[in-house]
Amino acid sequence: MGTATDGEAIAQRHQRLAAGVRAYLEGPGGQLPGLVRLGPARAGAAVVLCGAHALGQTDRRLPWDVELVLSDEDWRLLGRTARPSELAWRDPRPSPAVELRVRDAAWLRERLADPAVLWLHQRATLVQDPGGGTTAMLQAAVAALRERLQEVVADRYRALRAGLADAASAADRLGARLAVAAASRAALELAVLARGEPYPPLPWLAGHVARVDPEGEELVALCARLAGTAGAAPDAVAELRRMLDERLDGAGYGPDLIQAYPCIC
Repeated sequence: MGTATDGEAIAQRHQRLAAGVRAYLEGPGGQLPGLVRLGPARAGAAVVLCGAHALGQTDRRLPWDVELVLSDEDWRLLGRTARPSELAWRDPRPSPAVELRVRDAAWLRERLADPAVLWLHQRATLVQDPGGGTTAMLQAAVAALRERLQEVVADRYRALRAGLADAASAADRLGARLAVAAASRAALELAVLARGEPYPPLPWLAGHVARVDPEGEELVALCARLAGTAGAAPDAVAELRRMLDERLDGAGYGPDLIQAYPCIC
């Protein structure tokens, strides 16, 4: 569990990053053709910094991942004449480099239905949000996920069981490894969903589970063991099922979800 000091440090990081992005957009980035092309729409766009830097990584070899989210009307007007090169580009001049993409509000609303995208944007640096539109979209996406959480859990549970079954019947070692890796990913996602929360994208998934789950380190180590084998070892599969079924049963999914799938031995 984070402390007040942790929260203060995170807030300071976001403030520092937001100031840096603003300085870039008002300085060297503001002269790029794509940004000039936006004209007045730029002032009304939401600006979001996602990814590694917003999550606390400081490696300057990793670019800033910046999204400019236009209103639906501004996007419609821009889309009549904009070229693809004016909607996404990489600026290698600053350190770190900047990867900037112009999006529309409808795109973001649709993408936030993905739990991994929602998790990432919940932790993004919100540089500017005229009218609070992006904040409202995030709140709506959280509410929508709660409404369909059982559906999302069932989908990830199917992926887990399918991966284990595919590993058992794979025609070669690589196929088995890939199937087990897919099952391991679903297992880690389920551990987060059982908490009623969206799960992170793959690069941050294992670390997040290790932090937030009481047995997270053990669960991550078990998934790593499975993903490193050419087949699903029966003892490891049994332990994984026990750990996940315990979490899902505790979250109220037990008989309705777990018993719907046959045992994989």
